[in-house]
Amino acid sequence: MDQKHLEEALNSLVSLNIELTSDHVENRIKKVDYYIFPGTDHVVCCITLLNNFTVIGDSHHTPNNKTFNTTKHKELAREAAFKKAWQLEAYLLRNNLHAADIILGKNK
Repeated sequence: MDQKHLEEALNSLVSLNIELTSDHVENRIKKVDYYIFPGTDHVVCCITLLNNFTVIGDSHHTPNNKTFNTTKHKELAREAAFKKAWQLEAYLLRNNLHAADIILGKNK
């Protein structure tokens, strides 16, 4: 790719009104694993992203709740991990846009 095509591609990237959505983050997920520590009510969710980076979320059973609902706590643990993945994707998007601006001389 020559300089002109690179600049056109970067300009089009910067001019896009890119919005980070939950669908975008969901599409970055390669797999989701859960682990419940034996003898406890501690649920951990490990989300592996497409680049093999992992984020962890967890959920604990509260003492005032008499029954431990595995499905509910898996959902809560996944939500916690998903929020971390969202933050990473937001950082990556912002960093890429900033890098494109620097290359184009728009942000010094």
